Amino acid sequence: MPNPRILFLLLLALPLFGCASGPPAKFFPPDLTGDLPAEISGVPFHPQDALQCGPAALATVLGWSGVAASPQALEPLLFVPERNGTLQPEILAQARRHGRIPYEIPAEPAALVDELAAGHPVLVLQNNGLGWAPAWHYAVVVGMDPENGTLRLRSGTHEDYDLAFETFLNTWRRGDYWGIVVLPPEEMPASVRPAPVLSAITAFARIAKPPSVETALGAAVARWPEDAGLRFALANHWYAQGRHDHAEAEYRKILAFAPDAVMARNNLAWLLAEQGRTDEALAVLPADPGKTAKTLPSDPWAQSLADTARFVRCRAEGGSVAACENAPPPVE
Repeated sequence: MPNPRILFLLLLALPLFGCASGPPAKFFPPDLTGDLPAEISGVPFHPQDALQCGPAALATVLGWSGVAASPQALEPLLFVPERNGTLQPEILAQARRHGRIPYEIPAEPAALVDELAAGHPVLVLQNNGLGWAPAWHYAVVVGMDPENGTLRLRSGTHEDYDLAFETFLNTWRRGDYWGIVVLPPEEMPASVRPAPVLSAITAFARIAKPPSVETALGAAVARWPEDAGLRFALANHWYAQGRHDHAEAEYRKILAFAPDAVMARNNLAWLLAEQGRTDEALAVLPADPGKTAKTLPSDPWAQSLADTARFVRCRAEGGSVAACENAPPPVE
């Protein structure tokens, strides 16, 4: 069991169903090039039955990612009778349960372009009705033809459904420009920044096996090597798996480019003290962590530093890990 004093990141909330009115109108970048795929290869087609667009769309992107799934198998896992359809959180959850990570792309047409350029089909939510009479629909964008001004979708009963830019953007806008790419753990999205990538991997880690989480975090760190949050999550993963040498290396890498990263300093000092390396642990801590806690009483990191310093001193005096974990604060 990982030590409860080691600090872990909190999860972010799942998105909710889009509103009917939609955000302001947005447009594709004016400088689209011919390098965009007219159709991404290897994307299967699953014609939907009535009210089955969610299962069909998810089966499509799962199949492209290497996971065989049929709409019929997914329907009982996704369909919400009270809504006569599928909600976005259910799509995200089922993607994770099938060993894939769903990444929400930014609500920008340019993000969809970036994912297509990277060869990633994008599952989108459209409203093919009106604001006051919505007709929600999931489809998968699989290509783009800037010269003709069209997108290619797997949609409904149409395998190659070409839709004009303006028409697509109008229907996608009424779905709040919601879209996801569903990727294997070793692959990163093209348009998503480190913080939401970490949130997506953290949600995946709730149900995934440790090797898959390790693969995803390793891929993210390789993509953004100087993002402290991603490296911190990877270090905590190693700590939880008992790979303390790997965790120590990651904490030290964070401090090499972000010496003010209190979270890494705190956890590294605790880890070293657990191993009896108390001189090294003391060198990692601020000169007076107790004073820091008093100066910033509402800062959880400052208080954690004070608790960790007490643990390190207790270990330096020969106390066991179990005894020092519960060492009372000094009487003042």
